[in-house]
Amino acid sequence: MSKYHFYKSDNIEFVSVNDTEICFEEHCHTSDFVITLVVKGDATLKKEKAHVLHTNDIFIILPYEAHSLISDNKISLISMCIKKQTVYTLDFTAYQSCIETSLTAISSKIDIKENQYSLFYAYALDIYRNHHVRQAKQDAFEVSRNKIEQFPEYDNTIEQFADEIYVILIPEMLIDKIASRNSVRQGEYRKTGCRLSRMFDAA
Repeated sequence: MSKYHFYKSDNIEFVSVNDTEICFEEHCHTSDFVITLVVKGDATLKKEKAHVLHTNDIFIILPYEAHSLISDNKISLISMCIKKQTVYTLDFTAYQSCIETSLTAISSKIDIKENQYSLFYAYALDIYRNHHVRQAKQDAFEVSRNKIEQFPEYDNTIEQFADEIYVILIPEMLIDKIASRNSVRQGEYRKTGCRLSRMFDAA
């Protein structure tokens, strides 16, 4: 009998790990916010620092956040994986409905107690409050990130990526001239879309 069970929808996936040792070496999730509840057992979660988790502990992993999760003994977990575009683009009412519908549906397939349901629901809403983008627009660099993820075998130069996300790098001589005029010790100017921005180290 499988120790791992997956339940997928368009916006949310649940993963249930039942009574087994785990060794998830350092990795990241590119497309999801992940809420994980320790149903039973102990494990060590490592992000920037290591944290020992126990029964009923819950944690969030953000997209692109490097982490590992390892147990020395058998453990049971439930993870709720929310697509980041669901968080970024849905209005609150639609997002709330999506969370409620998914939790209700999964409750008929795996044993989620009322307090665990409430934890997932509260953490899912917290993710929305902290990460929702009010206007459905992509970060310019998301374009290149997606291309790297989908076609890692292709070699692309920085100039090609810059062209795709409308970044214009001003020649070094001009940077030096602008930097000295503005008393910036080290500076880089770039145009992203229609916006000219300056990045520099504090003097």
